[in-house]
Amino acid sequence: MSDLDIRMVSAAPELEVRPDDNGKTVIRGVAALYNSESRDLGGFTEVLLPGAFDRAIAAEGLDVLAKLDHERVLGRTISGTLELSLTERGLEYVIHPKRSDADVVEALERGDLRGSSFAFRVAEGGDHWERRDDGSTVRTISDIELLADVSVVHTPAYPGTDNKVYLSSRCLEKVNPVVVPEPVVEPEPVVVPEPVVVPEPVVEPEPVVEDSKVKQLEAERSLASLNGFIAARGLTASC
Repeated sequence: MSDLDIRMVSAAPELEVRPDDNGKTVIRGVAALYNSESRDLGGFTEVLLPGAFDRAIAAEGLDVLAKLDHERVLGRTISGTLELSLTERGLEYVIHPKRSDADVVEALERGDLRGSSFAFRVAEGGDHWERRDDGSTVRTISDIELLADVSVVHTPAYPGTDNKVYLSSRCLEKVNPVVVPEPVVEPEPVVVPEPVVVPEPVVEPEPVVEDSKVKQLEAERSLASLNGFIAARGLTASC
């Protein structure tokens, strides 16, 4: 987003091509008019007060470009090919075009180029915003700190579908205040307890008895049982 505003003069009958005092072709126009309320710029209108350009024009090392549609360079103040002047009406300019700019001169003579425009930056505190009783908003500009360029333009109007191209970020913030969203509160995480693992009971294995011992034990039990039987009957065992 640019830090410059761009404004256009929708009715500029002063835009013309004519010879200067030396017979050379020059382009004359009015880039900005004082006390002239603009058309709707996208929710507000704008008024330039007399003296609004004083600071910018008096800036040390003034370097302002003359352009075609804010793109192609036609002249420049530091080279003397663009002259700026402040009058009771507003900001006026004279461009000394190159020979290669003959197509621009011809387009002006034919009426294909019909308006003027300028790119600028308002000084801090150099504007005042007011809401009127009818609900409309007007921006009054009293102090411009930077004049970037003056332009001859094909369409001296603010395209209704593209207004934001011509509004600086500072201006847009005034028209559309930034809405700070409510902070998003993240829900507390749900802690799932780890399942309790009950260990299986340990079953001790039966002691392993060798086969020979098992047989000896069985023989001893059989002999004891036989001796008990004999004793019960008063018999004498003989081997």
